[in-house]
Amino acid sequence: MLHTSNTSAPSHQYLSPLRTSTILSWSSSLTEYNSKSTLSPNDQHSKDAAIEAYLQFKLALFAKTQTPHSPRPKSNAPKNA
Repeated sequence: MLHTSNTSAPSHQYLSPLRTSTILSWSSSLTEYNSKSTLSPNDQHSKDAAIEAYLQFKLALFAKTQTPHSPRPKSNAPKNA
């Protein structure tokens, strides 16, 4: 395997300079991609609606986990030992 070192990559406590450089390159390519992509108004509306639905779903899940559970009704049936 060819190992190249990039001295311009900032040091990281857990990653090698090569790995840090790769991640930085990948991250910068995402910003370039996002700035180049343009959505039609219909696509943008659909994307916004999907994001809004996801956020509402997430809020509903968090609200459900924050609500104290009501105790289960006790059964009068005899227990088998």
